[in-house]
Amino acid sequence: QELCLVETKIKTTGCIEIAKALRYNKGLRILAMDGNYFEACSQQMLGSLQYNMELQRVLDRLPNILARQQDQYQTWQQVDVLLRANQADRKFLRNPHLQPKDMPFVLEGAGKQTDVFYHFFRNSGSQFPQPSD
Repeated sequence: QELCLVETKIKTTGCIEIAKALRYNKGLRILAMDGNYFEACSQQMLGSLQYNMELQRVLDRLPNILARQQDQYQTWQQVDVLLRANQADRKFLRNPHLQPKDMPFVLEGAGKQTDVFYHFFRNSGSQFPQPSD
């Protein structure tokens, strides 16, 4: 459930391919990429995490999103929300048998993380009336 690719000298292209492959890998929970060129693949990570509800942590040595390139800052913030939503069992939102009475238990997983709670609410399907955009 954990893949450690620390200091393997994987360049940007390799990191992008790994990020894209995460879309189909449903068993991995932790990916350690310290010492590689992983910061350049924010779009691919975000795209994969739209489908991957199992990955919960991506480890690298960058102190946080603030150290990343400014043009990728917002995308990495979205990746961070999805990873934390996965930790809070986001996959339950895709359960076709989810009933409105079950939603408090699902939303409880978000805890006090307002951005994760909002993500759960917006992606709860027909369980709640959705606000009009």
